Amino acid sequence: MKKWRNLLSKMMIVFPLNYFIGSADGCPPNSPPPQSPPGYYPPGSCLNGWTQDDVNNLSNEYSSSRSIPMNYNTTGANADQWYSIGIYSFNTHNDKITFSGTMTQEAACDQMEISDPNVCVGIDNSLEFGYQQFLIRVVDESRIESPLTWGTDMKYYYGEP
Repeated sequence: MKKWRNLLSKMMIVFPLNYFIGSADGCPPNSPPPQSPPGYYPPGSCLNGWTQDDVNNLSNEYSSSRSIPMNYNTTGANADQWYSIGIYSFNTHNDKITFSGTMTQEAACDQMEISDPNVCVGIDNSLEFGYQQFLIRVVDESRIESPLTWGTDMKYYYGEP
């Protein structure tokens, strides 16, 4: 994903709207970290060698960029991670990340639970609940652009293309 983003940056390809749909796996749920000195906001570490800055750059690099965070965790952990990235973006780059919606995976989990009832325990947020989790974190936050125009849920498709 980083190579793809870097290639687009080098080619200076800008799409009318650039939607980033993704997760922030392993990113910290709070920003800045409690041990940070005032005015200094180091990027938190995420999984697979990524940082909050990497996720922010991918989802907020162009003026036409919009984010649709994956919010599948029923505890609200994913919403916390994305909220933290939004605050990091503002504090570090003086830039508001735009959250246009949120994505959940309840329908995909319903499909998978037919063969394994425990496959999605804790990560099967409904569209309504995932949207609300995200909304309560960003609705009054002046450092984040949060139109949250819509939400979407994914499922597996087994038909012909």
